[in-house]
Amino acid sequence: MNLIPSPDPLGLPAPAWFILLLLIVTQVLHFVFMNFVLGGSWFLVWLMAGKEAWKGRLAARCLNMMPVCLSLAITFGVAPLLFVQVLYGHFFYVSNILLGWYWLGLLALVMIAFYSIYILKAEGDTGYRVAHPLVRLTLQVVIALLFTTVAMAFTTNA
Repeated sequence: MNLIPSPDPLGLPAPAWFILLLLIVTQVLHFVFMNFVLGGSWFLVWLMAGKEAWKGRLAARCLNMMPVCLSLAITFGVAPLLFVQVLYGHFFYVSNILLGWYWLGLLALVMIAFYSIYILKAEGDTGYRVAHPLVRLTLQVVIALLFTTVAMAFTTNA
């Protein structure tokens, strides 16, 4: 029994160079939004830790953009996976089976961070702060640590 299945017998739906081009373009777009989310989460920690009024205004603006940028990072992160599946499906299938629980764990971390961002954003949209600033800062640190954990998991190729 061969662990790696044979390539798709129907062939590719488009020329390989075109699929590879789309893979690279969507991966670059994913990197742009992913870097904003990761760097922006730590930037928000720095802004929320400050006492100056301008830091509070800038933190509110960044926090309003964070859910949209995270959504775009996720969307542009799925597209390269689909192109990899088309180009290297016979290898990608096996790797997904072997790493399925690992991927689901990372997905859970991103979901927790995503909902936590909405908690912080929703509290700011009401016009008044329900939680103490230290609680908000702690939640933002947790969000930044969750995104850093996901980034480290992909970087270390665990």
